[in-house]
This record gives sequence, structure tokens and C-alpha cells, in this order.
Amino acid sequence: MPVEIYSDWQDCNKIQMSVAIPSSCAPVLKTQTECADSTGVFRELPQFSGAFNSWTIYSNHFRKAPFNLKFGDQLNCRARSSNVNGWGAWSQRNQAYAISECN
Repeated sequence: MPVEIYSDWQDCNKIQMSVAIPSSCAPVLKTQTECADSTGVFRELPQFSGAFNSWTIYSNHFRKAPFNLKFGDQLNCRARSSNVNGWGAWSQRNQAYAISECN
């Protein structure tokens, strides 16, 4: 379940993220997403209910601390979900996505 990242077609300042919710005999309770900062250390984004598999975040969020990414830097993220049995394994990193400046 790699994280998919793409530009919001209505607002270039927003980034759309989504994950495929894994199939399980128990419902997903929460999903946790982390993205790498400018040094490659993964930093946690806010967790959200397992009922959601898509969300929007402003791209400037990644240009501030603790991420400190610059225009052109790659945004690398991963995700995992939890249910009554605990947290699953981290997903693979997303396909390459560069932080871009609106023109």
C-alpha cells in the first residue's frame, strides 16, 4: 500500500495523498503517514481515522520545520494502518514527487 502523491488539479498549493486500505478481517482504526525531511529522517503527519484513505495537505507544510524541503526536493512518504491487532508494517515509499512552485 504505497502512498500515492499528486498535485491538486484545482489548487497547485495543495498536495493530494492517498493510500489503499489493506483488506483485513478487522476494520482499520487509524492510518499513520510519515514523510522524510531534508535530511532523510521520517517525520509523522497527523493520524486520521481508518475510514479515510485520501487527504489534502498544503505543500508549504513541507517547506517549514521539521521538513525544511525546498522547491524541487523529492517528497518521500510511507504509511501504515492499525486495527485491533496493532499496527501493520510500513508501506513502500511513494513514487517520486517533487515539491513544486506555483507558476
